[in-house]
Amino acid sequence: MKQLAVGLCVVVLVSLCSAPAGATMIDFSDGTYGISTVITNQYSGVVFSLDQILEPSVPGPIIDSFTPSTDTAGRGLFNTFNNNESIIATFLGPINCVMFSTIIDNPVTATAYDALNNVLDTVSIGGSATGSIVTTVDIARVEFLNDSGTGFDGVGGYTAIQTLSFEHKEIPEPTTMALLGMGAAGLIAKRRRVV
Repeated sequence: MKQLAVGLCVVVLVSLCSAPAGATMIDFSDGTYGISTVITNQYSGVVFSLDQILEPSVPGPIIDSFTPSTDTAGRGLFNTFNNNESIIATFLGPINCVMFSTIIDNPVTATAYDALNNVLDTVSIGGSATGSIVTTVDIARVEFLNDSGTGFDGVGGYTAIQTLSFEHKEIPEPTTMALLGMGAAGLIAKRRRVV
């Protein structure tokens, strides 16, 4: 009976250590801001901007486009110019888990940076797919770049960010988990010797 109690305590401790603090999920295709609304800081916890790589003289707003028709190509977050701009999501709080999905055609690469501009991780996905980045270090921003070199608009290929989820997960250190495991094993071993 005591072994069962010890085992349950260990399971509870492990689950508490790895429980998420609560995710924010944005669906850019839900029509929240209507058709072709310019997006910056409308969504809670994140600010969107562009990194103008090839044509910095051209202002390229990011729009949240919802097309209430059978054409799903208009549903998502994308920029409006064909100039290879990265869409940047800058987070306003501690984040270490980001998940996103894209729709239509071209692959996209997401690169996560910490507050000191160090690259934490990079993930590339193709066409309509889902990607995720999970780190032990807080993510300050994620840059989404269309790998086709045509930007996120519909000229020469179309990629749009359809959903974005982000949260801060408590990720237990390996040392902590090892100590918990050794403690539980010790209690079980001690119980067996006493009996």
